[in-house]
Formats: sequence, C-alpha cells, structure tokens
Amino acid sequence: MGEAIVEAGFAYLGLGLGVGLLFVLFGVGRVDEGARGWSLGRIGFRLAVLPGCVVLWPLVALRWVQGRQPVDGAPPGFGGMESESESEPGTEGDSS
Repeated sequence: MGEAIVEAGFAYLGLGLGVGLLFVLFGVGRVDEGARGWSLGRIGFRLAVLPGCVVLWPLVALRWVQGRQPVDGAPPGFGGMESESESEPGTEGDSS
C-alpha cells in the first residue's frame, strides 16, 4: 500500500515535470503576455515558476489549453477571465 502511494507521487511529479518544462518553454507566453520572449529577466521568471508548474500541473495544463487572458483590470489568477460567449461590455440590458 505504501509503495503504491510513493509510486503514484513519483508519477504525479514526473508528469508535472514534463508539463512544467513544456509550459515554461512554449506555453507561458500564451497565458501571460508579459512573459513572451527570451530576455534574461524572462528566463529568470520561467525558472522561478517551474517548481509551481510541476506541483500544480493539472491547473497549468487546463489554463494552457484554454489559453484565456485575464480581463483588463482583473489581477492575474483572480477570476475575471474572458470567454468567447461573453458580450461586449455595456450592452447587457441596453434597450435604448
């Protein structure tokens, strides 16, 4: 039983390392516009977020696949995500 839990943990982290490396190399610019490019500061950012990407890989993969950008004025990661089904601001209930 204990060995199965350890093996499951290693499998989770192994998948996380794969998703994290792919995301840091190819996907971070799709999710965060400020991380696009390969300047020294952006490489440091990519290295800094890698451990979090490894641990939280299911959420990272979901966000990467969806590729949604935060709505203007909403802090990243705090909701306010754009959706293709949302209408233009100020048009809800406008009957004039």
